[in-house]
Amino acid sequence: MGNALLALLKLPEQEKAERGVLHTPREIYQQPQTWKSTYQRCQDLRSELRTALDRVGIGSSSPTVYLVGAGTSDYVGRALAPLLRRRWGADVWAVASTTLLTEFDQYHQPGRNYLWISFSRSGDSPEGGARRGVPRLRLVTAGSGGAETARRAL
Repeated sequence: MGNALLALLKLPEQEKAERGVLHTPREIYQQPQTWKSTYQRCQDLRSELRTALDRVGIGSSSPTVYLVGAGTSDYVGRALAPLLRRRWGADVWAVASTTLLTEFDQYHQPGRNYLWISFSRSGDSPEGGARRGVPRLRLVTAGSGGAETARRAL
């Protein structure tokens, strides 16, 4: 058996569209490089990120941190939550953005401090920015056409 992912990538565009695999195989294939480039961007922005995290109390008052995303972006939060929980000594939880949108009151208690760190491919997920007044840090891993950017909203 050959590499099924590479086989899907080699299909003609029309057949990919007919099979409903126009984008997902390419996105899966690019993930190792995307993770490396995202890590490098975070390293390059380390000072700015540390300043932003200090400003919202990570390491001192430690707000509750929600790692927010949908689909594979939710997976990013689930992969990082245990590491950040240990490193920051804070309550860090991965929560699907659709869950926060529909069940916000179940996750938000008045008087507590929160930080949302949103992960997305495009940066345009409407549910990730649906609640105003909660400090957010947005990391965009790969936009349309593979363009990579990092956006900060603190």
